[in-house]
Amino acid sequence: EQNYAPVRYYPNFSLLLEGLSSQIPEPDTTIPGFTAQDSVQRQFDNIGPNWSHSADQRKPLQASLAVPLSLGNVKVVAGVGAVRYASLQHYYQNNNVLSPGILSQRPLPTLRPTDDNPLEVEWRQSIRSRKGSIQGYGFALAGSIQKYNLAFGFSGLILDGSSDDYEQEIGRGNLTFFSNAFRLDSVNSRIIKTGTSDYSGSEFTLSSLISGRYVSLGVSVKLP
Repeated sequence: EQNYAPVRYYPNFSLLLEGLSSQIPEPDTTIPGFTAQDSVQRQFDNIGPNWSHSADQRKPLQASLAVPLSLGNVKVVAGVGAVRYASLQHYYQNNNVLSPGILSQRPLPTLRPTDDNPLEVEWRQSIRSRKGSIQGYGFALAGSIQKYNLAFGFSGLILDGSSDDYEQEIGRGNLTFFSNAFRLDSVNSRIIKTGTSDYSGSEFTLSSLISGRYVSLGVSVKLP
């Protein structure tokens, strides 16, 4: 939920961003002193500031299987598994994107415009999303030779995944700010970008451990 406070010099601007400008009555033009600056600027769409989004993921997180074996004096355990290595799910929406960001205070606030030097601002809705995941498929082999107090292991992980990427921008209007008033002009623009990203990778590890009476020595190497 988004909430906006009135902006000094532009009290109706916060109502416009909240989609409440339709509740403002038209000013009485017969009152002496009425100017064009007193007219009410209303949005050209029915987009409000708030939004909600939900997603359902039903893929299993992980599964594994291991089998112990014995080959003479050598004891071995072999295993395989699959895991959702990373979830790439992402969604973000902003119905009140302003460019430039006149409501931002950092790094520096926007200087107040003048009637002779007004400020042009683009007002739009922005949506971006990503759907997908990276799966990991692993295997491992570990064993020991008790006669030599030696333990060893080898493991590998193969990564593979993809995502569907989406971006959308809808123009809501062009704002012009003067010293004490602003104007809103309609625009008709919609930009949609779609794409697919693929991900892959792998890692392999070789390790061993020699245990002595007083000292144990272990080595672990990740292969390039």
